[in-house]
Amino acid sequence: MKPLQTAGTFKTIIEEWGITKADSGAIGVSMRHRITDWWDADAKKWNTALADEHGVALEAHGCYGTVWIFKKDGSESFNGIEQLVSAIGWDGALVTFAKQPESVSVVIDVKEETYEGKKQYKASWLYPPTSDPSQRGGLSNVASAEDIQKLQDEMGARLRAAVGSKK
Repeated sequence: MKPLQTAGTFKTIIEEWGITKADSGAIGVSMRHRITDWWDADAKKWNTALADEHGVALEAHGCYGTVWIFKKDGSESFNGIEQLVSAIGWDGALVTFAKQPESVSVVIDVKEETYEGKKQYKASWLYPPTSDPSQRGGLSNVASAEDIQKLQDEMGARLRAAVGSKK
């Protein structure tokens, strides 16, 4: 499988997983993902017609990522735990990751990072397979001026009170 060479949001099949313990003491679930679809933010739809600059089909690409479930201080990483619960229905049993997954589909965000001077792309967040990236907020889901005014009319006084109490 070729390493993914772009950031974005992708549907994947988890092909392999296992428990990782970092030198820092943090513990996570490391996963190898095979890309099946990519999110086209402009068209707001999933697309399977992706090939890299050499014409290699999307399905030939993959990436790795780790979802951290314990921080280096030994405390729980609730963000990581929540990702695993919502994306794969995890019940909290570490033994789940002792056997390899069978057709587990998820949606991932992939980000570029530089490690030891090398650029790489890693899964940075895990979502359920039915996740709709257009509904996650961000600039792809910005409210219209009319909708913002309606929210202001409904909640403006509460927000001003909340802000005032913090000053």
